[in-house]
Amino acid sequence: FFRINTTRPPFTNAKLRRALSLAVDREAIVENVTRAGEAPAGSFVPPGTRCGEALYEPPILCRHDLDLARQLLAEGLAEEGLTPATMPVFEVLYSQDVTDQAIAEVLQDQWETLGVRCRLVNKDSGSIRSAIRKLDYAIGRSSWIGDFNDPSNFLDLFLTGSGGNRTGFSDARYDRDVRENALAAKTSAERGRILRTAEERLLQQAPIIPIYHYVSRAMV
Repeated sequence: FFRINTTRPPFTNAKLRRALSLAVDREAIVENVTRAGEAPAGSFVPPGTRCGEALYEPPILCRHDLDLARQLLAEGLAEEGLTPATMPVFEVLYSQDVTDQAIAEVLQDQWETLGVRCRLVNKDSGSIRSAIRKLDYAIGRSSWIGDFNDPSNFLDLFLTGSGGNRTGFSDARYDRDVRENALAAKTSAERGRILRTAEERLLQQAPIIPIYHYVSRAMV
């Protein structure tokens, strides 16, 4: 996935962030770039995650929808007093991995269909992590593998003040659902519904752009 620095204009505007996410054709990336059977990420929490006794059903909001992307881009730019021509060129950090470079180039092409321009910046993984940790970036390549099978292991990352957040994202409703309401749920199913609502909120605010879910690779 890619993180967006929500403290850096114009990406303080959620509509602009969501427009970039909606412009991404994830199916094309997994079919033509990664090509190892990865699942395009319609959500941040991967499918198959369990929520106690219940199977968690993530909201599928990360889809390829150019019409909605163009609408949100126009609205967001108007709110910021910008047009596609005056929107600043933004940097996208990606690692030295060949696949990461190919994905970054695809994103650059897909975002250009919206009329926005980015500059790709290749750095080693340590430099990317350092820049993201200091919020010294616009958009940057990231990844996450869960430590245990529960949606909280993914959604806790983006709580206000979380060390894993690194986007500047802060939303009181999201925090309340993840920190309080989910913990107060009486059943696994109820907890799952609360966390699903929280993830919907996260994906609508779009401090991140999920790309694909990892698969394990093995030679037999």
